Amino acid sequence: MIHYQEYLLHDKEVEKNVLTTIANKDEITPDNFYQTGYECISFKKSSVFALEAVLASVVPMDKSVIILNSGANSSATVETCLKHNINFKVVEFSDNHIDFTSLEEVLSSSDNFSHICISLTESTSLKDIDLHRLKEITEKSSTGLFLYYSGDIMNLNRIRKYKIDYLVGNLISSLSSFVLARRNKLVQTEGNARSFSKDLHSLWQQTLRNRRREIEPMCF
Repeated sequence: MIHYQEYLLHDKEVEKNVLTTIANKDEITPDNFYQTGYECISFKKSSVFALEAVLASVVPMDKSVIILNSGANSSATVETCLKHNINFKVVEFSDNHIDFTSLEEVLSSSDNFSHICISLTESTSLKDIDLHRLKEITEKSSTGLFLYYSGDIMNLNRIRKYKIDYLVGNLISSLSSFVLARRNKLVQTEGNARSFSKDLHSLWQQTLRNRRREIEPMCF
């Protein structure tokens, strides 16, 4: 039996570390965070663990992912895909410039892609115009968008605006991390995990056991 609680940070640590990382606490508090349509799962593990939990849980067995390779930690995403037998296609981009033509060509070549994954560091970033284009592409192709951060993380308002499905980031310590997930996507991962110890849905359910009863999940 797996004790998921061993992997998770306590609520107070989540409030202290995650909200100050992604949100203005004057606007979003622990009590109203659930109204954003997102859930936060925080770990006593590095961001590589969180990365694995997402990829091993959200990609269906018969689907593949596209990895936009900026040269920034993309190797960790590739290694995770290989470890969990997830098929992938790499699309290169450099100088913070996404080759949208190549991306759309890859997407049009197959309907088997479930997610687009991008790794970002302090030296790589996405402009609003890029995020808007990615939002259009993912909506058109019915694919999800997953960002893996090892540097500063974008504000929650931008995450919501561009409908980013999953975001992984480090907390203050490199040995703690978190996943921010759109709730209406997270609920669909039940029973989909390729790893019992990195079952994102089960880890999320464990966090709900400590939630106050008057704070109910709402799907957006």
